[in-house]
Amino acid sequence: MGNCPRQLVVLSSVAAKRRKYWLLAASALAPLSLGVSEPTLAQCTGTPDNTICTPGGNFYSSGINVGGGPGDTLSVTLQPGVNVQLNPGANLGNAVNAANTTNSTTPPSAPITINANGIAANGITITNTGNPSGSNQSALRIQSSGAATITATNTTIDVAGPFSSGSSNNAIWAIVQGSNANAPVNATITWTGDHITSSGANSTDIQAENRGNGNASVDASGNLSGSGPPGGQFIGIIARSCSTLGNGTGCLGNTSDASVIYRSGTIDVRGGNFPGGIFANTTSNANPGSATVTTLPGTTIMVSTTDMAPQGIIEFAGNGAAMANVASTILINGNPTAAAGDFRFQPNGIQLQTNLGPAEVDYTGPGITVHGGGGVGIAAVSASNGATTASGPRHRECLRLRADRGRRFRRGRYPRRQRQRTQCNKGSPRHLDDRAGAGRCKQRVHPGAVRHRNQRERG
Repeated sequence: MGNCPRQLVVLSSVAAKRRKYWLLAASALAPLSLGVSEPTLAQCTGTPDNTICTPGGNFYSSGINVGGGPGDTLSVTLQPGVNVQLNPGANLGNAVNAANTTNSTTPPSAPITINANGIAANGITITNTGNPSGSNQSALRIQSSGAATITATNTTIDVAGPFSSGSSNNAIWAIVQGSNANAPVNATITWTGDHITSSGANSTDIQAENRGNGNASVDASGNLSGSGPPGGQFIGIIARSCSTLGNGTGCLGNTSDASVIYRSGTIDVRGGNFPGGIFANTTSNANPGSATVTTLPGTTIMVSTTDMAPQGIIEFAGNGAAMANVASTILINGNPTAAAGDFRFQPNGIQLQTNLGPAEVDYTGPGITVHGGGGVGIAAVSASNGATTASGPRHRECLRLRADRGRRFRRGRYPRRQRQRTQCNKGSPRHLDDRAGAGRCKQRVHPGAVRHRNQRERG
């Protein structure tokens, strides 16, 4: 598993410099509708808690919108062969939307589900590309006072939104709104399909966001692509728990995990500041939850920009652990000129950071290639806590893996003149890891990944 370099460099305030991952709070979510909207009644059947949409309503040019109050359970099912194509110029925002709240609410709360039940021989297609000037475009979206669950199988999605600042376009977006329930409820997305495309400033292909008490998770299989403008930001997949965006309350000290599993396909993200392939984020120091990313063999993550800091996989955790189990090929192309600032502002293949908990990476993929000034192959920083200097007893073992610009480290080899550097910073706090042994911060890099040298430091 991956690494324990704590305080790889002097860190400025994490709160002030958390690399602008504020991006995805929608500035203008769709107004709440009560009951099933007229366009849906004309094309779908059932009640708001059991709305069924068949291919007979294709092409659903006015979209599908189901609404209710915070105590209303909502359910929308798209049957195999459904094809949703919004009218060009209509600026409706959402192709398929279900909402029982648009704000942070207190109980009562109720769950919302969207099921897009495509099959291999008869998939589902959702196209929302004819409104490039409209903000907050999506294909499948939930705003829920309770659990938010989107399951889309054999579903192909194309979304296009504006590149203007402040827009937020998310092809699939499941939101738990916050203060949602006494018991935890989850924001969950499962998707399989040929592809998802999206574009715009402050945008994603897939985002599961929990603004209250509960987890956020994404399980994705298929090709994802997206692009952002200069100064904007695009990330392929986000799982965000304990969020305070959009008037969210955060997890209020409860354990709330953020996790992503990417099973097959290629993520291709281009343009903008701090573009990323996969991001798992659970932000609060009061949250003992973890951020976890897992990618399976055969997957590829490609991120490129001429702006600042393209990132393949990014994780941030407050009080909990950041853990990455990565088997992807990772290709990063950044600006040849290194940006001012620490490692977070440079091109990174894999980057983990925690305020208080441990950070671990297990990389087993074919290789990581990083082009760009100040490029870093793998960086993991634990217990930074937003401080410029670390405190506490020294850790006993840690590694720093750095991919030099334009160099590819694979199959246990590296250029002779570009020796891999290992660094342990004195004064970094010790962390206890049951798997590593008490008082030991460990990193394991498998033989097929990156060759390195150990450097040990006694506490």
